[in-house]
Amino acid sequence: MLTRFALTSLLFFGLLLGAAHAEDKVPEPKPKPDFCPVSIRLPEKGLSMGANQLTLTIENRAKESDAEGKIKYELVVLSADNSRQSYFGEVDAMRYGQKKDVVIDGVQVNTQENVRFLVILDPENVSEESNEDNNRYIYQAKIKAPESEKLDTEVPEVEKPETGAPEVEKAEIQTPDVEETGTDAPQVEKTETESPEVEKLETDSPELEKDTEES
Repeated sequence: MLTRFALTSLLFFGLLLGAAHAEDKVPEPKPKPDFCPVSIRLPEKGLSMGANQLTLTIENRAKESDAEGKIKYELVVLSADNSRQSYFGEVDAMRYGQKKDVVIDGVQVNTQENVRFLVILDPENVSEESNEDNNRYIYQAKIKAPESEKLDTEVPEVEKPETGAPEVEKAEIQTPDVEETGTDAPQVEKTETESPEVEKLETDSPELEKDTEES
């Protein structure tokens, strides 16, 4: 009887120790998140002088990580003249593989030259992350020319002249019908070339009567 009681007591004591040990066991901490700016999208019609709306995409890249609370960000506009403007905001933390888009309104651009946008996540280094080296993202953008200053670079369409020579009505080159004349010289009544027969004069001197008379 005593032995059975001792065994039961030992068993009960062991169960108590096991429960106490289970309560003392600290669960393994989840991996720290890795928040990273992924991209910046410009307005559909392009970036122009004045106020613009930009869209910033943020992602958590740490596997099996989860986070609560808010993540702060800073958007810096860097102009060619070294001037800078900053815009601050915050976004809900996200779990691994999740992306969130942040729309930032009223981003001012005061130059017609190219500008750069610098995004900094957790600028005050408040959130604990597994990777603190990928919290920055920079993007260079080209300013769209104002509508009033756009030059029409398209060459107006000009009616193309016909490459072939225009058809010209052919002129009649045939000579008009002329009454044909004989090509042979007209027959002229021949004149006798022989001199007309002239009564021949007797070339013989007339026979003189011989002087019969003897001298």
